[in-house]
Amino acid sequence: MKKLLSLLLLVFVIAGCSSEPETLEGKVDKFIEDNTLASLKSVKEIDGGLQVWVVRDIKKYDDVDTYTLNSLAAQVIEKYSKDYNNVQVLIDDKYNDTKGNEKEATVIKAGMDKETAASINWENFDPNNLSKVGNYWKHKELY
Repeated sequence: MKKLLSLLLLVFVIAGCSSEPETLEGKVDKFIEDNTLASLKSVKEIDGGLQVWVVRDIKKYDDVDTYTLNSLAAQVIEKYSKDYNNVQVLIDDKYNDTKGNEKEATVIKAGMDKETAASINWENFDPNNLSKVGNYWKHKELY
């Protein structure tokens, strides 16, 4: 009986100590932290779709260009498009405006429906083509 209780306690402890995030926000946050140069601002499920809003970590990565930001958006779309009807990614960043003043704003909005995402060969996809295959907006101050 003691062995059975010990075994059950061990199983309970192992299951309780799992480092796998259980919530959607936890799963997306882990993916963002492990695979991109940003941190999660928010995540929402909206009408069968997913909206992921991230903030580029300016302390870790300086001098980031549009290609890098598009790559971040493409990674998120690729990861979650299989499970949602559409995925929208918003990226906040700091930038210098044309007068040299530092600003912070949403600089990229990229979205794609499930069917379009499924037709893309992500291994060979150029992230700068997001504007040609999905919904895309880039802040006018980005180069």
